Amino acid sequence: MPVWKQVEAKGLAADGEVNETGIELRQRIEDRTDELTTAPWEAVGLEHADEFARVAEPTAEILLQRVNETAGANYMPASRLHPRLAGRVAPPLTS
Repeated sequence: MPVWKQVEAKGLAADGEVNETGIELRQRIEDRTDELTTAPWEAVGLEHADEFARVAEPTAEILLQRVNETAGANYMPASRLHPRLAGRVAPPLTS
């Protein structure tokens, strides 16, 4: 069975698009990942975490632009920020 059909069979997509259930699952995974990865960022401290983000973000933006150009904006749709989640702010790191 093609992968996309498997995703649809699990109720995470319909008619070729990720549905609300798929988006919610992806968000739960992201939230749990955030919970599990907070401690290392707290250990390096806010100043170093901010510096890493400042240095890494331009490269990440270039990579995403290249993915959009080559694979299209529909590549990995569940990993895209959904309009319903736009403006969501990550919890601050404690220093």
